[in-house]
Amino acid sequence: MSGVRAQAPAPAYDGRSPFPHVQQLHSAHAGQVALTATIVIAPFIALSAGIWLAWGTGVSLTDLLLAAVLYVVTGLGVTVGFHRLLTHRSFTARPWLRVVLAVAGSMSFQGNLIDWVAVHRRHHAFTDRPGDPHSPYQYGTGLGGQLRGIRPHDAVPLGSPVSCSEQAFAA
Repeated sequence: MSGVRAQAPAPAYDGRSPFPHVQQLHSAHAGQVALTATIVIAPFIALSAGIWLAWGTGVSLTDLLLAAVLYVVTGLGVTVGFHRLLTHRSFTARPWLRVVLAVAGSMSFQGNLIDWVAVHRRHHAFTDRPGDPHSPYQYGTGLGGQLRGIRPHDAVPLGSPVSCSEQAFAA
């Protein structure tokens, strides 16, 4: 042997506890729930107030209908196109439909298609284990850990050793 030490195997990860290298942030559970509720509810209240205040001067029924239609189109682009068709290959589609779904998903401003598919495949390969870019346990279970790394590209730097970008369309 050439003096190479064997590393001890990493402890098994159950997918429910924080990552082994992350220290826990202790905070009041009620405070976390209240802050989460505020973050979720406040934008809807603000949107409703904005529509109410701008009705007749800047927002009309046509605007609301257009927003609803585009919401559905981009949602289908992400869920059916990016996710089911391109990430999981759940079904086959004609080339024109693949393009339509890819464009509709791209209109959602969730990043480019190849990176989205690569990050999501990595998520399924490492679900709730170290390497999962979407794991709620990646940075700890405290509020600071939950808010850190919200953007997918912050959690999965392109070109990282575990990046799936090169393998996005392999197999």
